[in-house]
Amino acid sequence: MFPDLLRSRQGAVIGVAVLLAAVAAAYLYSDYRAQAANERQAVLTRGETILDALAAGIRAQGRMGQQTPDRLRTILEELAEAPDVLAVKIDIGDGDSVTAGELSEPFPAAAPETVWEDGARLTMVSQAPMRGFGPGRGEGAGHGDGRGEGRGMGMGRRAPEHSGAPPSPFTLGLVLDTSAMHEAIRQEQTHFALSAAIALAAITLGAVAVLTRMRQKEMQTELTLAQERASQHERLARLGAGLAHETKNPLGIVRGLAQSIMSSPDTDMESKKMASEIVDEADRTVGQINFFLSFARPQEAQPEHFALDVFFQQFLPLLETETAGSNISIEYATNGLEVQADKTLLRRAILNLVSNAVRACGEEGVVRIEAQRGNGCVDITVSDNGQGIAPEDLPHVVEPYFSRSHNGSGLGLSIVDQIARTHGWELEVDSEPEQGTRVTLRGLRPVQ
Repeated sequence: MFPDLLRSRQGAVIGVAVLLAAVAAAYLYSDYRAQAANERQAVLTRGETILDALAAGIRAQGRMGQQTPDRLRTILEELAEAPDVLAVKIDIGDGDSVTAGELSEPFPAAAPETVWEDGARLTMVSQAPMRGFGPGRGEGAGHGDGRGEGRGMGMGRRAPEHSGAPPSPFTLGLVLDTSAMHEAIRQEQTHFALSAAIALAAITLGAVAVLTRMRQKEMQTELTLAQERASQHERLARLGAGLAHETKNPLGIVRGLAQSIMSSPDTDMESKKMASEIVDEADRTVGQINFFLSFARPQEAQPEHFALDVFFQQFLPLLETETAGSNISIEYATNGLEVQADKTLLRRAILNLVSNAVRACGEEGVVRIEAQRGNGCVDITVSDNGQGIAPEDLPHVVEPYFSRSHNGSGLGLSIVDQIARTHGWELEVDSEPEQGTRVTLRGLRPVQ
């Protein structure tokens, strides 16, 4: 139940982090779009202001009778010198136009009241109602005190706006440089990207911190439970060891009584046979109790320096008693290696491995003991050509009381594994059915 609850909380934290990241990204993107729109609107407003000022200037010049192409060109050239203005143009009708500014390309043609952008150029076109201008003719007659008539030719003035002459619309064009606008938008893009990255990193770090804290609490809880279980197992082990030890005493009495019955001259053969079976069963039970006590109360390793060849020469006679009454041979390959290990615990581990190998061989076979050096360590291998271990049983062979043998205790490999862990070694079991088994103690410390 606790892992499921933790996983649901972790999922909730991840969901909240994703939601916050999405909200932050949406907000930052909306702000970026607003800033970009403001930059574009500022350019459009500037263009509209320039066009309005141009139209107002032309109207003012017209009212003062100074609306000539040269005068218009002067006005346009003054406007073309303004920042970001590339060109200004007035179409005055009949195909005539006045243009000022510098363009690498011809002034773009467009319908009135249009705005469009081409790369780093923004073109705006509008119309302004104006009245005609240019050279005109006038006639006049005058009378004086004497007789006479006079006629004259000259430049006529524009009719005043209230004269009723129809207005003549002028087309005004403006080209602005939008490089600064695009640079500002690119800066906004960079700011958006950096802000989004920082926000995402902050949210991610926050989520990781929360998940890490939750995992720490989970591990702390698991550690506490493991410590409680270990403490409980230790108490049970002590109780079991005490019970096993106390069981050995009455078994010793029973064994002694059975031996007395066997040695009595008044005992018949059938009773002696039954007494012998009692002794054998008591010995077998005591042996299992000793196995249990070794597993329940493991000793701490007390390493010492010794030569493996000498160790096995002294140990082989005891090992060979395991093969009594069978055609099983035990072979040892001398190696000249010296190691640092607890001699008593190594002796117990090898005895268990050889006993298992002998049982696996049945009535005939070969048990081989080898030691070799590699990767800076010494490995000891006990192999046999017996019945082997089923693949589905291999993951369980070091579990206490797991055994497929009718006369096995199921504690042999468990004790070997415990001895290996005490030294910091590794226990490796390789086996195939009907092909035999190889059990290796890896990582013994060599002596130079």
